[in-house]
Amino acid sequence: MLWNPEKGIGFGVFRLSEEEQRWDKMESLGEQILFLVSDHAISAPASEFCCGKGNLIFYPENPSSSPEYSHIFLFDLETVTTSPLENCPAYCNLFCHLF
Repeated sequence: MLWNPEKGIGFGVFRLSEEEQRWDKMESLGEQILFLVSDHAISAPASEFCCGKGNLIFYPENPSSSPEYSHIFLFDLETVTTSPLENCPAYCNLFCHLF
């Protein structure tokens, strides 16, 4: 879930409990990174990307538009902050092939 209270960004992350047939809210992604695109999401361990830090969500400026995004943002679930990817040099190399 994504919301925009007065131009701020926030996320609610849920995990499907198939056994109980319900969605459970997650407080943290732990060491996982979540990548959001127009119609799906992919998670991966931060260690797979040499990031060192998980609990992050990468998302495009306008996820419902073209697959060629002009800006990618990073949302940190721990600090509840958003930054443009270009302000986070440690993570820019994850997306260098897109630009």
